[in-house]
Amino acid sequence: MLIGILLIGRSGMRHHPCVSDFTALLLGIIALVIAQGEGRAGSSEAMSHFQRGVELHKHHDLDGAIAEYRTSLRLDPESVNTHNNLAVALKAKGNLEEAVNEYRAALRLQPDSVVAHLNLAHALVDKGAVDEGISEYRNILRLDPKNLDAHYEIAALLKFVGNKAESKKEFNEVLRLVPDVPENREIIEEVKQHLRQLE
Repeated sequence: MLIGILLIGRSGMRHHPCVSDFTALLLGIIALVIAQGEGRAGSSEAMSHFQRGVELHKHHDLDGAIAEYRTSLRLDPESVNTHNNLAVALKAKGNLEEAVNEYRAALRLQPDSVVAHLNLAHALVDKGAVDEGISEYRNILRLDPKNLDAHYEIAALLKFVGNKAESKKEFNEVLRLVPDVPENREIIEEVKQHLRQLE
């Protein structure tokens, strides 16, 4: 059972030319699970290390957080949330390959975790595996067809690789999904600007 999630902006990460500030700040979030209750017997010590890891992570002590998450995983190797958080910390340190491996470990344990799929997709794109990233975003849409982040990221990546027709289709889907309210005007205008550039 997931108790809480802390959202960490991607603004400190290396951006690809296809990823806008809007995506980085609004859609391109990394989810750090801040509490969990997975309910497995004998996992209280693992939970203590997990929680210490979260506290260290929130205070930007990535090395300490990584050590605590790894200790937690030695005690409870089937914790999806701990694999996810370890991956978030590794990615923040620039260890993209290790982060990808941890996200994949989380997905082996919980294949329908949209959070883990989303984080994996971001990590794949950040390491330059654009086609794999697009494929992972498509996996998200199979689980959550209205996932705005996945639609936007696919559209931006397809634009980046020159697939104008598919990019336009995805940007139009973003427009369809984003409620037309004042707080979304900037988002809507950005998507419309992408569509004008694709004409």
